[in-house]
Formats: sequence, C-alpha cells, structure tokens
Amino acid sequence: KILEPNYLFYLQLQIQDLGKEEQSNTSPEEKSQTTSSHNNTTSPDDPYFSDQWSLASVLGEKFSLFTVNNSDSGQAGMTTIIALIDTGVDTTHEDLQGQFWTNDTCVDENGESIEGGCPNGGWDFVDHDDNPFATDYTHGTAIAGILNAKTNNDIGISSLGNILSNKENQIMSLRTCCTVGGYFESEKIVDAIHFAVNNHADIITMSFGGPSFSQHIQEAIAEAEEKGILVVAA
Repeated sequence: KILEPNYLFYLQLQIQDLGKEEQSNTSPEEKSQTTSSHNNTTSPDDPYFSDQWSLASVLGEKFSLFTVNNSDSGQAGMTTIIALIDTGVDTTHEDLQGQFWTNDTCVDENGESIEGGCPNGGWDFVDHDDNPFATDYTHGTAIAGILNAKTNNDIGISSLGNILSNKENQIMSLRTCCTVGGYFESEKIVDAIHFAVNNHADIITMSFGGPSFSQHIQEAIAEAEEKGILVVAA
C-alpha cells in the first residue's frame, strides 16, 4: 500500500458540447446517408430516436432494436448491473423509471451491511446517504439515459444497452461529484469502485479525467477486473 494525495478529477466534456462537436464533424449529407442506409430495419418508437444517428454509426448492421434482441433471445431474463460513477442521476426522469438497481441487503465499500438497504438506485458518496440524486450537474443523468433509458416506449431517447440486448439492465448510480465548480476526489472514486465490487456490479463506467495518476484508483480497478467486472473509462 502507498500513501498518496486525494487527487481531483473533472468532467472532460459536457454532454451538450459533445453533441455540438459531433455535429460539426459530420455533414448533413453524411448524416442522411447513415440514416437512410438503415431505413429498412424496424426502429424504436422513441421520439428522439431519429436524432440519434450515432447509434447507426456505432452499431452498423445491428441497428435494429428487434433484430438484435431476437438474435439474443437465449439470454432473456438475465440482469446486467451497470455501476455509473458520476454526478448522480435524476431518478425521477420519466425515461428512466424502473431502470435502477435496488437492494435491501446492500453493503458499503468496506463490505459492511447498510441499515435500510439501497432503495433509491445506488449510493451518494458526496452527501453520504442512500439517495444519489443529481443536484447541480446533469452529466450523470445523460450518461444513464445513453446506457439504459427505456427503449421503444414512445418517450425520449433509445439506449445503447436496450438496443444491443434484451437482458434487463440496471443502473447502480454512485454519486461521487459534486456541487458547481467541484471535482471528483480519488478517495470517493475508490470507495465507489469498492462499493460496486461488493454489490456485484457487472460493469463499471467512469466518464471523467484528470492530470494525475492515482495508484489507489489503479489498484481498485485491478481488484474489480479480478472479480470479472468490465471497467470502462472515458
């Protein structure tokens, strides 16, 4: 074990800025070609799906919701728990209802039982309670929607997880940041990773960055990978 500072990390790019950047790098002609090349597939009825041209770009021939789900029918009923280490999530959002992990017998980052369980979709490492609700930033809510918004429900957007698979996906929201102008702290990130490991997450996703290398975070990620958890960072 080593002793290191509590490094600070930050959101590298807000979601709305990312959208502008993608749009500026793709001409209307290219966008039209991408959409039209998949117009013979069955598409979700979510009203903003037509704006999600990146799904066609990323998924290619697996663009169709129903085609992909039918090909994976043998996995129906299985649950994938996605630990989202971010700014918290608006758990009242209409397109995210029923999409969160809950557990009456959850444990904390040290493996100790949490009295009252985790009824609200995760844990808040900023306010130290069981309600990881987003306050000042919407970044976590946007990422949760991309990952697991209800799809083909005539509301909002379609999500990557629901298009790729008909497994039940659950978001475990782990709020580690922050008030306006605040930062992710490495200590909270490590605690969140340990929480995800102890509560049997299948995937951990982290969308932030910083100028410093953290050995503690690296060790926590290595522990998660040893448990068979897929760790994704951007």
